[in-house]
Amino acid sequence: MVILRDTIRANRELAINMLATVANRSQSLISQFEQLTLKSVTERVGWFLLNLSHNGGENALRFTLPYDKGLIASYLGMKPETFSRALQQLKDNGIRVERNVVTLPDHFALCEFCDLEIAGKCKNGRYAAMP
Repeated sequence: MVILRDTIRANRELAINMLATVANRSQSLISQFEQLTLKSVTERVGWFLLNLSHNGGENALRFTLPYDKGLIASYLGMKPETFSRALQQLKDNGIRVERNVVTLPDHFALCEFCDLEIAGKCKNGRYAAMP
């Protein structure tokens, strides 16, 4: 701890970068908490899938769920049965889930689930004006 403290004192840029990293991580956790408490079940599932789509590259239209559906349901604060029902509701938007593979009809299928953190990544014109 002493070595780190001395290094931070000697290197202002390191201190600023560390503070920025902590602030970004804190904002991410706050956003995640908001998603889990303020969104409906279907919105939480859509938000989760949208993040997976964006993490899969340039708005991947087909991607694999990285975890067991029961684990994802737990992460999203719901029972596995509720998660399955939410996936069924997403079919109304043309989103298909077969086993653990999600297929989107287009790049914008999940954009209605955008939040401020990822709205910039969503190329849908409705969100282009958001700060």
